[in-house]
Amino acid sequence: EARFKRQLVEDVRAIPGIQNAAATTTVPLNGSSWSHGVHVDQNEGESHFTYASPSYFATMGIPLLTGRNFTNEDTANAPYVLIVNQAFVRKFLGGAQPIGHLVRVLPEPNYPARTYQIVGTIADTKYNNLRDEVPPTAFVPVDQLPVEAQHSWMAMMIATNGGAAEIAAVRRTLEAKYPEMILQFFNFQQDIRDQLVGDRMMAMLSGFFG
Repeated sequence: EARFKRQLVEDVRAIPGIQNAAATTTVPLNGSSWSHGVHVDQNEGESHFTYASPSYFATMGIPLLTGRNFTNEDTANAPYVLIVNQAFVRKFLGGAQPIGHLVRVLPEPNYPARTYQIVGTIADTKYNNLRDEVPPTAFVPVDQLPVEAQHSWMAMMIATNGGAAEIAAVRRTLEAKYPEMILQFFNFQQDIRDQLVGDRMMAMLSGFFG
């Protein structure tokens, strides 16, 4: 599963005109979200969670402020790691330097209790919609998504040089290589424009496997 997702991202990134691509479990600004209860130092509360591939932040244009990005070495067999936003740092760490702090995720169905180490921080970005305040958000390598929670659905964010022609090339490439996959494309830029912002072309690809 993890190897397949990684290969799928690389297949898309190799298509001419594609600037970058990344797999993710949560599409920004579409109203969906996922939260876990967490325990950080002496503080408890909830944080939004997103599982994402190493190229996610570059694809989305989100700057890494401190620490390191995810790598392909952050697998299910490696130590569990997190990248958190500034809202997370403010809420759970009082603004203290976060790198190296441990985050214990409380158990729930399909998501066992785990302890992660913060390895990086990012700037605050909008999550559910453009009007809400930025919530505490943690990002986990997509390869570390619990086996119990691996579903047949995933999304891919794709940054292109232009738009329609490149996305058509993505469709042709994936339909030829993965004929069993059901594809749906959405224009992320248009969604952002509809919410009154947006200055570059982005596309979302949803893949259904079965």
